[in-house]
This record gives sequence, C-alpha cells and structure tokens, in this order.
Amino acid sequence: MAEFFPILRHPEFRLPWAVIAPYAAQAQRNHYQSLEQLAQRGGLSFTEAFCVLTDTHWSEVAHNDANERRARERIEGMIAAHHRAHGVQPSDGGQG
Repeated sequence: MAEFFPILRHPEFRLPWAVIAPYAAQAQRNHYQSLEQLAQRGGLSFTEAFCVLTDTHWSEVAHNDANERRARERIEGMIAAHHRAHGVQPSDGGQG
C-alpha cells in the first residue's frame, strides 16, 4: 500500500493513509468502493476526502471551488493534528 492517499488533480498533496484509513467504512458508504479501489482510480477531490474524514455523505456538501479550498485547508489541519499527536515532524512526511 502507498504511504499517501491521492487527491485528484493534486499529485503533490500528501494525505497520509494513517489519517484516512480509520474512515474506510465512510468511503465505502459514500463511493461504494474501498479506499484502495478509490486510490487506484486516482483518489478523491478535497471535498470528497473531507466528507469521508468527517463521516459526512458527499451529497450533503456543495462541490465547488470555494468548498475545495476550505476542504483542503481543513484536511491540512487534520494532518497537522495527526502529526502532532504522533510526534511526526513535517519533514517526516508532511505537506512537503
């Protein structure tokens, strides 16, 4: 398994599997596919990934540029919190 889950149209973005893996059931509910299948198909948008990470159905959120930016910012905050909780320095797999 790859170390990072892909974000559509943003190959530079690093969403650690450890952050999204606990939400595999929500990914299945939202997209009828496993996280592994979604990754093989290119991943999720920021909005879709944020929905998975917050146990929200994707249809409850508007998919537009403003929400994509907000979702990215919130995911970056979740990643930073995960890193702090696990003692990971940004140079050890951060947003790089």
